[in-house]
Amino acid sequence: MAAFVIRIAEMEGQGFGLNTSFVGEIQKNYKRKNEKEWKKMFIAKRTIRQGYSNFLFVSILLVCGLIPFVTISLASRIPATWHFNHESYHAVMETFGCMIALAITAFLLMRQGEKGNEYKLWLACSMLSMAILDAFHASALPGHEFIWLRSTAQFIGGVFIALIWLPERLTRTRTAKQLPKALAAVVGLFGVISFVFPEVVPTMMSNGRFVFVSQMLNLAGGVLFFVGVTYFAHRFCRKQETTHFLFTAYCLMFAVSGVTFSFSGLWGAGWWLSHLVRLGAYVIAFGYVSASATAEYLRLTHAEEVVARLPAIVASSNDAIIGKSLDGTIVSWNLGAEIIYGYSTEEAKGRPDSVLVPYDHPDEETEILRKIMKGQRVDCLETVHKRKDGELIDVSLGISPIKDPGGKIVGISTIARDITEHKKAEEALRQAKEQAENWR
Repeated sequence: MAAFVIRIAEMEGQGFGLNTSFVGEIQKNYKRKNEKEWKKMFIAKRTIRQGYSNFLFVSILLVCGLIPFVTISLASRIPATWHFNHESYHAVMETFGCMIALAITAFLLMRQGEKGNEYKLWLACSMLSMAILDAFHASALPGHEFIWLRSTAQFIGGVFIALIWLPERLTRTRTAKQLPKALAAVVGLFGVISFVFPEVVPTMMSNGRFVFVSQMLNLAGGVLFFVGVTYFAHRFCRKQETTHFLFTAYCLMFAVSGVTFSFSGLWGAGWWLSHLVRLGAYVIAFGYVSASATAEYLRLTHAEEVVARLPAIVASSNDAIIGKSLDGTIVSWNLGAEIIYGYSTEEAKGRPDSVLVPYDHPDEETEILRKIMKGQRVDCLETVHKRKDGELIDVSLGISPIKDPGGKIVGISTIARDITEHKKAEEALRQAKEQAENWR
């Protein structure tokens, strides 16, 4: 079709007398056809993407929600006479879950300050509170405080998960940044009191069954985790990020664990399956740490490759690239600096940068240092420097601060370009213009 349009245009240009409006109409039709094809491709791509999202979401509901719910429900029908009363296995399972939760919490808090990761503060607080209370739960003897610690862990974890819907700006406040430390202290004190003074703990079991308080704490916690499910599912459908997919599954499994808590008694089949579901949720959430660590490793590997090439780039540059300490001592000197200034690397290192400054520019370096200490850059500063042989040269300087990982200014980077010939050419051009004007 494109060739046909081009050929018609040629015929018009060769004088075949075709109507220009006719040619224009054909071109417009061709453009419309292309736009329609692109639109169809975009719609098809979006449909495939949406279908993939729906498939993953249904998979989460099935594998992490429906199947555990049905399994625990069926397990609760096993006669109450069947019990697996093994405190050591339970302690190992809970301790393992606590360790994973604390590792994820630390990672979440490290990434929480990044843009778009504000929600991770509430997620980290949820995991932190559950990890601490579950640690006390794992070390407690079976009794009211045993169930109390497990139930409050589910409830408090659910509360912080539900807070994830709050405006993101609240996580950027100074108070919010101190929240994990305060929470760890408060929850830890709560656990100690519950552990040391069991008489203050309400009744949690009666005749081998969980009472209303324990059931409501777990049910409320489960419902609150469903609130987290809606948050992460919504973000996953919009952004298609693996992180949101994993945390949707995590919240759903804790929601199921809380809702089904009352289906069986202590040490029953449902009890153990509920604990396995909780442990599985932690393992799935740890997948986020693994995925993020892998992505970070690949990013650092690429950065290292770039950094490894930097010395060669600096060494081969025709510009002088000079590194100085804050007192003006030269600490690095490339080949371009050797050519421009005449000093070898061995001669330049350790010398003050004043050896490059003519006597009639005494205040220039002071003014530059003042700007650098404020974190400012100095760009395209044209000045005069002195070579080793005493010759004065015109240079254009680009000066910027060198900062450590904490943002503290630790040095000065200077890039100098010799513009002596350029200045001479400018002067020659100016003189030629003056002479031309005088001849008129």
